[in-house]
Amino acid sequence: LIVVASPALLTDDRRSHVARYARGALLAADAIGRIPTPLDEVRAALHLATPQELFDLGDAPPELARRLRRLVGKVKGAFAVRERVIYLDREQGAEPRRFVYGHEIGHGALPWHEDAYYCDDHRTLDPNTDDELEAEANAFSADLLFNLDSFTEQAHASKIGLAPALELAGIYETSRHSAIRRYVEDSPRPCA
Repeated sequence: LIVVASPALLTDDRRSHVARYARGALLAADAIGRIPTPLDEVRAALHLATPQELFDLGDAPPELARRLRRLVGKVKGAFAVRERVIYLDREQGAEPRRFVYGHEIGHGALPWHEDAYYCDDHRTLDPNTDDELEAEANAFSADLLFNLDSFTEQAHASKIGLAPALELAGIYETSRHSAIRRYVEDSPRPCA
């Protein structure tokens, strides 16, 4: 439910498993190779409801609304499992909102998240499980936004350096930070 920067790193096997689901979501939306990734089409292909304003609590399920009232200003997005509705804080910038949107789509797309994430929070969900689920949703979002390997292939088709990552951040509608991170993490060449 809560998007946080998770220190948990996924194993290569776990990362590959999540990437297979991201590929399936992109295929379902006919969005492979479509840059920037049309997140609304991916969401619709996964049968998730149209995103709602996070803090417009009138339409939120009562239990979710009660928890969200305590989190105003701290939460960027949420996913109501039963209703399959994504809630987004529309006050955040465009690039962070796209990442959060992809993250919440990930909670809806990764089937094992449904049982683990039914209105749990930091008091009811084991911290290690929470870190892993958040890291999986983050990885899913990155795979959507960077259209799997498309960004990496484009970024590394030229001389190594920050310029390709920074240029492609605008094209992929991601933050510069996430573009640089993806550039380094997925680099076929040594770089830092």
